Amino acid sequence: MARKSRNDIDYVVKRGLVETRDAEIDRPILRKPGFAGMPSFGDMEDCLSREMRAKRAERKLTREQLAAMIGLSTQVFGRYEKAISKMHVTRLIHICEVLDASPVDMIFQAAPHLFGKSDEEARTRAEALSAIQSLPKNLLVLLLPLLNELRSRTSQFPGVAIAAPTADLAARLAELDKVTATEAIMTALRETLAGRQKPILSTGGDNTPEMARRRKQTRAKKAPDHESRP
Repeated sequence: MARKSRNDIDYVVKRGLVETRDAEIDRPILRKPGFAGMPSFGDMEDCLSREMRAKRAERKLTREQLAAMIGLSTQVFGRYEKAISKMHVTRLIHICEVLDASPVDMIFQAAPHLFGKSDEEARTRAEALSAIQSLPKNLLVLLLPLLNELRSRTSQFPGVAIAAPTADLAARLAELDKVTATEAIMTALRETLAGRQKPILSTGGDNTPEMARRRKQTRAKKAPDHESRP
């Protein structure tokens, strides 16, 4: 590899890159090591292929069906599923579009070391990203300010463990409870209007066991005392 300048060396050290070789490239390259050694490009292609086959099976599609959907012959597409042909980025994006799959999830399977400094951190980060992707927009709107606040605090004190803003988190959870309750009420009202259940007279506060007990006691007090009459 060509002689590095001081800036190049600083960059390499800061990013944790090491010089290595791969069977597919005829000269030394810089890579970030994995958690169990340096994965080859061939190994990562195998992981992407396995993940693609798994996603296709989840969607209950045959190889022929998926190949037709992305405009390839079954034979050519089979070379991707067997990691014989290299899959370029736009092909991966296209396949994710058709399979309704997350490219982040697929990349994690091939290169988890890009998601954290340890296997545990990487899996936690990938799980968090997957959870965020599945949230509806109204919940993301509540979550984003909290995430930005945490990111801001982390950038101000790099390398220092930052405690979660408890008050902010509590406030966001309270807002989340309101949103969830509102959505539940609106769903119940829509079902009522559609005639699928009895009309709702309350949002839930008057229908608790405690309120039912109190109403029963009140009716008992108002009822005439037949035994005391002559």
